Amino acid sequence: MINIKFRTTKDFIGVIPEPQPANKFVPKWYKEMSVSQEKNKPPVFSEFGILSSTKSLKTCIPVRDYITSGYIIPLYTDLAVDKNEKEDRLNFNWGSLDFDPITYHYKKQIEGSSVEKHTIGGRLYKVNNPWRIQTPKGYSCLFLPVQYREESFFDILPAIVDTDGNHEINFPFVFTGKDGHYTVHRGSPLVQVIPFKRDNWQMELSEWTEEEEEKNELLHGTFLYQLYLKMFHKKKIYR
Repeated sequence: MINIKFRTTKDFIGVIPEPQPANKFVPKWYKEMSVSQEKNKPPVFSEFGILSSTKSLKTCIPVRDYITSGYIIPLYTDLAVDKNEKEDRLNFNWGSLDFDPITYHYKKQIEGSSVEKHTIGGRLYKVNNPWRIQTPKGYSCLFLPVQYREESFFDILPAIVDTDGNHEINFPFVFTGKDGHYTVHRGSPLVQVIPFKRDNWQMELSEWTEEEEEKNELLHGTFLYQLYLKMFHKKKIYR
């Protein structure tokens, strides 16, 4: 297997929550969701699986793959945030930690970008990451906000980093909450990390024929749950 390394200083080893495979952070609502649209009614089965007319999001394998792919870096301290629109600022408080979890970029650095409107008090805040991330030569990492999660008031800005050379990555975020007091608890999922091999790609445009579409419609007409799982899905392992 290919190794991805998460490394931190000796002061943090065994003290802060460690990155883990994303399948350790499956949201509670997903675990509790029924495979049927109606909780009290069983799904309708055919010889191939669950009929699409009765299935829920729980049966969507691409969603499951997204939720469980890669690794999660959890927040390493309790973080309290107060937003006051009149003051045009965010106030942060965190536990006793010899490390500043929050710093910022100045608005001037992102003028003209789509995230400029999310600055507060002329600042775009970011979470400082105590973990250094290393991948083998030729491999990078996609950093994403943790989607399909419980309600949140901030979103990490996605990015790709060539972690075979650059290992220090911090996480700018946009604050989406209204005025009020917010708390994110230590150990909460902060960012999703999906390593991938870099390849060169060439785009190609061509006709999708009527014969191909007829075959596709025949295959997906009822879109049975087990169809994708049995015919197309490839298992992905992140240990």
